[in-house]
Amino acid sequence: MLGPVARYEGELSPVILQAFAREHGAMKPSAKAVPEGFALESAVPLPLHIASEKAVTRSSDDWRDLMQSVGYTVPEKKDAKPPILNFRAGELVAPNRFHAGETQTFRQIELTKAEYAKVWADQRGTRTSVCGTFRFKICIDPTAPGAYFSRPWVAVFLTDSKEHPAPESFKKQANAA
Repeated sequence: MLGPVARYEGELSPVILQAFAREHGAMKPSAKAVPEGFALESAVPLPLHIASEKAVTRSSDDWRDLMQSVGYTVPEKKDAKPPILNFRAGELVAPNRFHAGETQTFRQIELTKAEYAKVWADQRGTRTSVCGTFRFKICIDPTAPGAYFSRPWVAVFLTDSKEHPAPESFKKQANAA
């Protein structure tokens, strides 16, 4: 009805089987590799289309066939995000989230981990640099006067965290300016 589902030909793992079982209604499934293939078990009976008991062992090919027959596709692995770096800079630049092709400059301030943690969770986060090789922490400036909604967003250097060396892409950007 929805078209054919490709058979998963990648390397099976317990994590993949647990995700499959969870998506198909199993309660807290646990999978492990065994000599015959993979064993899946749950504290309560597994859904009937997987097995009519609390545990089942199948070969890798049998698991692939079952996943294909019920229309399950293994999700693509997401790319890892760039690392969050903590280094001193007068200001940092990130792509503007609301205007494609434009950049946004963040003045950098110094805070301790405790001061940063006091900023409300929806008023802090990370941004990816213009070069895309690192991320940096941002928050609404807690030292600025006035109402929170009118305060600027700033980059944060954590004074009591490990200081990283400035990346080469940042040094090139700073020299170009």
